[in-house]
Amino acid sequence: MGKKIESIEVIDAEKRRQPSKHYVYVIVVTWSDGSRVIVYRRYSRFFDLQTRLLDHFPIEAGTIDPEKRLIPFLPGKIFFGRSQIKDVAMKRLREIDEYCKNLIKLPPHISECDDVLEFFEVEPEDLDPPTDKEEESLSFNSLLRPKSSQEIKAEKISRPKRFECYVAVAEYSVQAPGELSLKPGLKVEVLEKSDSGWWFVNSHDEQGWVPSTYLEREGGSDPLEKQGQKAGPGEEENYICIEKFDAAGADEVSLEKGSVVQVLQKNLDGWWLI
Repeated sequence: MGKKIESIEVIDAEKRRQPSKHYVYVIVVTWSDGSRVIVYRRYSRFFDLQTRLLDHFPIEAGTIDPEKRLIPFLPGKIFFGRSQIKDVAMKRLREIDEYCKNLIKLPPHISECDDVLEFFEVEPEDLDPPTDKEEESLSFNSLLRPKSSQEIKAEKISRPKRFECYVAVAEYSVQAPGELSLKPGLKVEVLEKSDSGWWFVNSHDEQGWVPSTYLEREGGSDPLEKQGQKAGPGEEENYICIEKFDAAGADEVSLEKGSVVQVLQKNLDGWWLI
């Protein structure tokens, strides 16, 4: 019998500053072999897990019959533009904890499936989390602590911090669960930028992944961000290849994992000139 999860507790939410400011949930996972580990996961990772579960288990997801739904609902649908990142983390903390607890109570074919077990496995980043002295931490206790007059005063004069705003420059139709459709002119808030080129965005209270090549920074973009335009001297961007790629045509370049390339042009079809 393989290892399974005995218990989960979401105890905290910590700020991270790279690649941009965001919060990760601090999760204590106890395994059936007696090991007890701490992992850190941001909300978009939970969103990905949920979409995979809904896709793999349509009956338990209630897709066929809503009355037979077993998979818990993931807390979400918070309009990020009206809240600070900290506020969002505070509102979701207990709900994420409840979601995790309900998840591992599901029948074994779901609670012990590869998607769930791999999600809570320790990753390299979990072993060496950042220790920035300025990082803030939110625990259950902090939610109950009375606020000082200075804190109340600061909240009254502070303005909500917003995410980067982008505009869709071409139409994109959803091709897989967890994605978001785009139409030219649609404004979105970018919540997370993945090295894969897919960005997690929010638009009109809907969230999902979109290809970054279909977006342009609101109010204009730098030369390289103008989709399809070739970068001038000194405007190239360096990228690292995260997977090995074998060229299949004369106009393609084979890449080894870890290779560093200079991007000269980003095209809307997802192929870049390097």
